[in-house]
Amino acid sequence: MTTIVIVPGSFSGPHLYDSFVQDLDKNGVRAVVVKLASVGRKETPGTMSDDVDAISEVVTGLLDAGQEVVLLTHSYGGIPGTQSLEKLSDKARQANGKSGIKKVIYMTSVILPVGTSNMDASGAAIPEWMTFEEDYMVLDVAEAAAITFSDMPTEEGLALAKNMDVHSIASFKEKLRYPGYNDIDEVHYILCEEDKVIPAQFQEAMLELLKASTGKDSIVHRLKCGHAPISSQSGNVVEIVKKVIERK
Repeated sequence: MTTIVIVPGSFSGPHLYDSFVQDLDKNGVRAVVVKLASVGRKETPGTMSDDVDAISEVVTGLLDAGQEVVLLTHSYGGIPGTQSLEKLSDKARQANGKSGIKKVIYMTSVILPVGTSNMDASGAAIPEWMTFEEDYMVLDVAEAAAITFSDMPTEEGLALAKNMDVHSIASFKEKLRYPGYNDIDEVHYILCEEDKVIPAQFQEAMLELLKASTGKDSIVHRLKCGHAPISSQSGNVVEIVKKVIERK
């Protein structure tokens, strides 16, 4: 049995993926959403490494139970997702006689070279729809809705944005330490052509980074959608996921 492990984007708790998980389930695909440590206020703000630990806990339990896992990362989730592959890839786990992750789906995800942080990649520029308050980044709900859910009706996007949380600054400052994408047999990328958070040209640049690092082309799935296709085009994403699972 294959389980999709979803690594959310920044500011996003698992509940924002509920409808997508339900749509996957209706199509016979089991999915689990990781609860990122970097999302929400805590006594100690969560780091990218804490997010890696959260991913590892979920994935290791599934793999050790004999299930196959496909990792699906969204936006910021591509960073801890990539880092987690240092220990979760099939290549890494085979060293201990265990199977690991062979397929990854990056969905309009941030792909970084080693030694770079999300903050480095953005040039430390603070978008107009975000403010820094002590240890956290805080969204302007109306602006975040218009940018993140740009291809959805205004009220629907606003309702989703109201369910987003704060995100730790520390996680955006932590640098990628391992190029986990190099260890994966099959790398897929869902390119969202109308994304206003990570515009298409930046996604294309990250695909070039992947090619330069892995030595091969990623399998690209293009959608005419904004930054959150799991909300605006859930059915199309479900079909992509099914094809990835069935691909031999």
